[in-house]
Order: sequence, then structure tokens, then C-alpha cells
Amino acid sequence: MEGESEIVMSARTTDKTPEETQAEHDFRVLFYGVDTVYLSWSEQVTAKTYENLLAEKKEAQAARKERNAVYCSDWLDAQVYPTGADGFQVLIDRAGEWTIKVQHGNKQRPGIYLEMRSKTLHTHPGGPWAACEEALAWIRDTLYADASAQVQSKLVMGKEKLSRYDIHLDWQGGWCPTLEPGEYRQFIKPSRVG
Repeated sequence: MEGESEIVMSARTTDKTPEETQAEHDFRVLFYGVDTVYLSWSEQVTAKTYENLLAEKKEAQAARKERNAVYCSDWLDAQVYPTGADGFQVLIDRAGEWTIKVQHGNKQRPGIYLEMRSKTLHTHPGGPWAACEEALAWIRDTLYADASAQVQSKLVMGKEKLSRYDIHLDWQGGWCPTLEPGEYRQFIKPSRVG
């Protein structure tokens, strides 16, 4: 198409020798980028904030028990789940944007765990980094509003622990992974990375 640039990449396969690789194995990249990001910070919310979060969780439990309804907190401007997840006592969700897990008291776990969703990462006007910055600003302004300046100074991008970073690639034509033993080694899995 006129005016559009096309990225063409040669496919790597394990079942063909280089002389067998032909033009029909070229493919065109349609879209690529960050799909999901999982970040954490070790700093914990204050005892008072954690107490308020547990009160919000009790409200969520009551809403589920009494009306089988979800609970959206006015304070957090997000949904609070009636149960925690993965060892975190509080689970906060802003639909389509992010999920935040919070715990207090266990130094073996991060105080805050942020899961950025693909919708936000794909559609944020400033891109994935700005989307993460925006979520972190919400965390600082809402969950760490009563924390010391020293704690807040550690809640910045660049001081996070990256737990997981999923990328995606949509293409047309060419190579299609079979995940046979030779090709399987081209994909990184957490259990193999250590």
C-alpha cells in the first residue's frame, strides 16, 4: 500500500536448512508491543492505610454476601475484591487498566504488586511507560498518601522489581510455530530461566 512501510523478517525454523528457506517464509509484522507488565515495590503501606483497606475488603464481603454484588470503593475509585490473592490480603481492580495487590507485615513479600493490563498499555497516549507511571502516581497519591517522604521517594519507576513482562507479535504469512522440540527452545518460560 502506498505510504505504508512494511517490516519483512526472515523466519527461523529448525526443520529447514538455510538453502531451503524461500520467499514464502517471509512474513510481515502487523503489530507488536508490550502485552502485560507485573511490577512490585517492597515498601509497605502504613498500618492506618492497611486498616482502611481491610475495612474496604469487609464492605466487599458484605456486598457479596447480602446482594451477590461487587463493591466499588468511593475512596479508591476502584473495585475491591472480597478475597485476597496469592498471599496478598487486599485486591484492588480498576477494570481494563490494572490490578493491585496489597499486603502488610510480611517482609518476604512486596508491599505492593501492580499488574498492568494490555488494554491500558496499548491505548495510553504516552505508551506503556507512561501508563505504568500513571498507575504508580495513583498508588502514591492514594495508598501511600500518609507515608513518609522517604517511602514515597522509593515508589518511582526505575526502583521497581519487574516480575513479568509479556510481549506480543502479530504477523501475517510465513512461519507458524509448531512448538516441536527444536522450536520449543526458542521460547523462554519462567521455569527455564530460573
